[in-house]
Amino acid sequence: MSETQATALAPTRGASAPTASLWIALACASFVTALVVHLAGGPIVTDDLWWHLKMGEAYLALGLWPDADPLLHTAHADAPVQHEWLFGVGVHLINQLSGLHGLRVLHAIAAAAIAGLVFRTARRSTESAALAAFALLVFLAVSWLRLHQLRPDLFSIPATLLIYGWLLAPPDGPSRGRIVAGTLLFAIWVNVHSLFAVGLLLLGAGCGAAFLAQQWERARRLGIALGAGCAITLLNPRGFEQHLTFFTSSRESAIWLIRDEWTPFAPWNMTGYGWSVSGLGWLLTTAMLLFWIPAAYRTLRSLRSQPPVDVVLLAISAAAIVAFSVSIRFLWLSLFPWLVVLRSLAPVFARHKKWVGWGLATASLATAVAFPLQAGYQTFARGHWRLSAGEYLRTPYHPTKYYPELDAFLSATRLEGNLFNPYTLGGYLAYRHAPRLRTFVDGRTEHYPADVLREYFRVNMQRGFREGESDVDLLNRRNVDVFIGVGIPTGGPRSSDLAHYTTANLERAPGWRLISRSFRHAVYLRDHEKNRENFARVAAYYAAQDVPFDPAHGLDVGRVTRERPDWASRHGLLPENFAELRERSESGSAQDRFIAMGSLARFLALAGAYEDQIALERRAIGLRPKAERPHQRLIFGLLHLDRGKEALAVANQLASLPPVEARSALFIRAARNYDRRQSPPGLPLSAWVNNLPFVARGPVPTY
Repeated sequence: MSETQATALAPTRGASAPTASLWIALACASFVTALVVHLAGGPIVTDDLWWHLKMGEAYLALGLWPDADPLLHTAHADAPVQHEWLFGVGVHLINQLSGLHGLRVLHAIAAAAIAGLVFRTARRSTESAALAAFALLVFLAVSWLRLHQLRPDLFSIPATLLIYGWLLAPPDGPSRGRIVAGTLLFAIWVNVHSLFAVGLLLLGAGCGAAFLAQQWERARRLGIALGAGCAITLLNPRGFEQHLTFFTSSRESAIWLIRDEWTPFAPWNMTGYGWSVSGLGWLLTTAMLLFWIPAAYRTLRSLRSQPPVDVVLLAISAAAIVAFSVSIRFLWLSLFPWLVVLRSLAPVFARHKKWVGWGLATASLATAVAFPLQAGYQTFARGHWRLSAGEYLRTPYHPTKYYPELDAFLSATRLEGNLFNPYTLGGYLAYRHAPRLRTFVDGRTEHYPADVLREYFRVNMQRGFREGESDVDLLNRRNVDVFIGVGIPTGGPRSSDLAHYTTANLERAPGWRLISRSFRHAVYLRDHEKNRENFARVAAYYAAQDVPFDPAHGLDVGRVTRERPDWASRHGLLPENFAELRERSESGSAQDRFIAMGSLARFLALAGAYEDQIALERRAIGLRPKAERPHQRLIFGLLHLDRGKEALAVANQLASLPPVEARSALFIRAARNYDRRQSPPGLPLSAWVNNLPFVARGPVPTY
């Protein structure tokens, strides 16, 4: 710290007592930090962590140049791409030493440390604790998802802040010791995460700005730091290719299809960012841009002033804006343009400390109140809130997120071959079952061609990719042996989203047989010679548990639920209170029987036991002929059995029940279109049926 800075800081640190507005800002920043740390330290939900763990194990076992990717069967010939190898090895070793709970503790510590480093950086830059508290709040508001995920970003974010503090912030340029420290940091960073390039780019921007401002000594020292950083970062398994990772990935892979990370930020567009950017994050970032423009203008006009303004900070703030304008995953870099804005407020703050202080306190309080109300934050935090304190501490990861019935089945049967799997399950399935089962996709989009992810979306929508190709043709062309479908039919849009209802995708599909089912997952085996041993493994699994299974026809869900309801209840085919519901459906008042029948019918339909579901629906309609929901569900079951004429008759009955709700109109139209063999352009009839909102959630689809 220079003598000038120390003198400037002295009054705010020692001469004046903390004000009420400062305490409010600090309390708000502490509150939001606590929320983020609690989220980070909770049971693991980071999908990408699993393949990091597995690849770390693979690198230690096979070396840094495996012959082929050990997880994917769709990978490039030169995969894996080792741009994050050290992170994978590190988390694998921690997992070996302390288990997943050790990783959770490390994750919470990392989130808290980043928050502390952000506050320290802003405090030194703005010379105000109140401004620093607000800077931390806005950083957390736009970056909480990055801190929530146990990924290499937890290294890249503090590394960037350290590079700024050590090398870019000193007004006379970095000292020799700081250059050495920064160079050593780059040597580690380049092997942990390809975002090390952010540090080099910021150094380049700072060096160029210092040169243009004729700050010769600062430019010289930054140039030395940049040269040393470029040289040391060649020490990685990929050499110079590591420096081009972002450009090669964005050109050749499907990263731009992942909307929650690679959507450009636009101040004129408030929506479309997924969980990553809420209305609060958009508002704060847009406000920052509006304030940054005049602050940057004043900075440029003051280049000849004494003491000189920090043109280096201005340059790296501009680079940060370019970065998150390309991809919202870089929104954490918005800290730097915020520093420009807040530093421009410092003179106003000094002259009108009371009023500006209370303004900051009010803005901090509003941000702290709005933060936990964000839909994205609530989506992740809700799972933690539902746990007791003991469960929160004991649970290593949220098992329901990773389909425990499916995982148990794959572990027990020891299936082998090539998977078609949900994108968000790719890492976990690889962690648990590779290389016996090799995945179709996972979060490493740079490891496989872009067409693989496009084909993944097409299969989800029950379409082929090439001209005249069906989804079954595509699976066969990709040599898929095992198909994993997940989800429940909520009627969501059939677009290029990662989440689809695929559980029923291969019902009645030629050449595929059902081998495992619950109300929210299904596993199908391709009927070909390569799967002969897999069918034998599945048959042995069911025989050992006295569950009926015919390898020639696959799993008969209705027979299992009728003959082994106890087993079906334990494995997610039936609700745990099945016996109670069945008893209530057969005795008691008409209202009780109707409600119990509806509950049982829903579970049977979700599990694929359509015959038994249909029988219950007809009984329920007999009790209440004008009830719409049993008619809707009956149409759903009949269409899944390809009994279009019966479904049309039920639809006509439903249409005669005034008034008909919007959801009923959708089922009526589906039955009539099915009878006429009409579906939306390019959408198979089976996809139209699967997309019906059987489980009533949210608004009625408009397709």
